[in-house]
Amino acid sequence: MLKIIALHIHNQTRIGIQPLEELLGFQARISRFEAARWSAHLEIWHLPHEKAVWQTFCALFSDIPHMLSSETSRRTFVEAVLLPNCETHFGLTVHKDFLKKYVPIIRNIPDREWQMQTKVWHVPYTQQTLRALNKWLLPEDLHWTFEPRADLPESFPRPHHSPIFIPKKRPDLCYQAAVTALEQNLTLRRYSWRTVKSYKNAFEHFLAHFNDVRPRLITRTQIDSYIMHRIRVDNISESHQNTMVSAIKYFYVEIAAQAEKVENLARPKKSFKLPQVLTEEEVARLFHAVENIKHRCMLLLIYSAGLRLGELTNLRLTDLQNSENRLFIRGGKGKKDRCSILSPKVWMLLHAYFE
Repeated sequence: MLKIIALHIHNQTRIGIQPLEELLGFQARISRFEAARWSAHLEIWHLPHEKAVWQTFCALFSDIPHMLSSETSRRTFVEAVLLPNCETHFGLTVHKDFLKKYVPIIRNIPDREWQMQTKVWHVPYTQQTLRALNKWLLPEDLHWTFEPRADLPESFPRPHHSPIFIPKKRPDLCYQAAVTALEQNLTLRRYSWRTVKSYKNAFEHFLAHFNDVRPRLITRTQIDSYIMHRIRVDNISESHQNTMVSAIKYFYVEIAAQAEKVENLARPKKSFKLPQVLTEEEVARLFHAVENIKHRCMLLLIYSAGLRLGELTNLRLTDLQNSENRLFIRGGKGKKDRCSILSPKVWMLLHAYFE
């Protein structure tokens, strides 16, 4: 049984096709129907609201009973309303079934306020807010109960608040030579810009802690005390501790020539955690939800070949060695080349994308 309902997508009327039960081969049949489109957002197939298209559909699927429904699939996920006696803000209400999806988006709007009594978000009535809503919400997600004015201000001036925290001490000018030497040495050894940035930030924080002691005069006891302070007081993560230790060791071994000062410097014990792996059903749903062929190729390549994002974006046509079912990866992590599997199914989809 197929349920036929009216759809409103991008201000257009469409015919929604919703199976009421598992129909063997239905997904494959309707996906071959040229006029049919899949909406991952509404989780429904839909057709143009045209008589010829509907007659063709009925002829192709005459073996499946149809049930016409008078309901509409237009669900108001987020609703924009005007607030009484207020010209600087308007309200946003979120359907209770979609709080988890849309509330984080609203929280990213500057100067928004949640009103507990009315259960309404108050957001600034500005161009900045409208751009944020248009960027993060689909047109069918947001229902306007009013027409936004055209003469809205860009934004409202934000109130000035005195800082409630004490800024971190930065190294004096005499310490800049040590930081610059560390950065130059890392750059000359062609470390990645991420590593240079991480080491530099960690080492600057280390020098700021000993603001009255020159870097070459800092003792091993002071280094251990600093690491203990960061663990107990700042509650840093294991990965941050490892980066901090690496930056300190690099400076005293490669630049200050004081390797004995950081010999056997304690590192955090490595933790072994089981990865959270998607099930086959979840992977299939993920790929099925992507309508854009380019994006589907990207996801399938990452999944089948085990690529990192940077490795995917650096791929060239010559790296796709279809005759050997092999994918050549240039300059992966650690600046190492390697080969991976090129799935025949992915190659067929890539070939379709090329054409």
